[in-house]
Amino acid sequence: MAHEIFGERFFGKQRQPAWHGLGKVMDVPVTAIQAFEDMGAYNIHAEKLYRANGLPVQGQAIVREVTAKGEAEAVIGIVGPDFMPIGPRVTCEVYDKTVAKPVETIGCLRDGETIFVSTKLPSIDVKGDEVAMYLLLVNPMGGGASVQIRTTPQRVVCQNTLVVAQSMSTQCYKVRHDINALGNMAEWLTSVMTVAENQTAMIKEALEILADCQVSQETAKAVILDAYPEPRTPRNTAPKEVMVKRLEHREYLAEHKAVARENVLALFNGLGTGMDRPEAKGTGYGLFNAVCEYEDCAWSKNPITALESSVFGARADVKVAAFDSLIAIARK
Repeated sequence: MAHEIFGERFFGKQRQPAWHGLGKVMDVPVTAIQAFEDMGAYNIHAEKLYRANGLPVQGQAIVREVTAKGEAEAVIGIVGPDFMPIGPRVTCEVYDKTVAKPVETIGCLRDGETIFVSTKLPSIDVKGDEVAMYLLLVNPMGGGASVQIRTTPQRVVCQNTLVVAQSMSTQCYKVRHDINALGNMAEWLTSVMTVAENQTAMIKEALEILADCQVSQETAKAVILDAYPEPRTPRNTAPKEVMVKRLEHREYLAEHKAVARENVLALFNGLGTGMDRPEAKGTGYGLFNAVCEYEDCAWSKNPITALESSVFGARADVKVAAFDSLIAIARK
């Protein structure tokens, strides 16, 4: 299933269903553990690995156990011997104890491999445009990635996620699944909450600086090029057949970025959501939102992967590049 929600395990604190149409809508405040229990609790554990001849292997299988809903046991990852999985229930318990606020959304993905939880933080008013702040925790329990804790804003007028520079609201803390994981998770959740609350005024100031900055077409194109630069030409250091493949990939990336630049400029010039508002029309704030809207809404074969990339990965990096370019121009 493209949405990859595990067994409709999704809660959203909204009065309208989520985009994937699954799970439940909450009308009353609930804790992470309450929502987890209600949508279908499950456990994971690590098992030793053995060869066919019975000899042990230096590794572990992370197994999602049989659930009360009758879902069969499943291997959700293969990890090293030092990996100590932080299960979904413990994740919710630590989140509730540390954050001590109702959850905004909570869900489980990929056969139970990942759990995510978010909580709403104080909103920011950018010259009449509301930007809501959220604390987000994502725990991939099958290995290959750390627990990530991040704050991210969302523009209410169009519901696209904004990432406001790595030194500000895109704080990102990563917690390895090891013997210190639970303590680090609790400590960094507390730290993220404290920093987010202290930086609200700073983020508001930065976004208002962008809203006061008029952006010409020439400047807009330069900023967009900073966000979507031309890919480098590969060095001729491999056999001919390999170089052909590298050059073909370079051309593919160049075409992809050219399409992105064209679409972002079109969004900025009026096609983007809310671009007719005075704080967005022809301003750095509007251009930043155009980049965010494109990165959050551009087509993808896998919406969940695209969402993760929008907050933690390559799509988020594009937003950061656009923000850094714009704020440098606005502060000249």
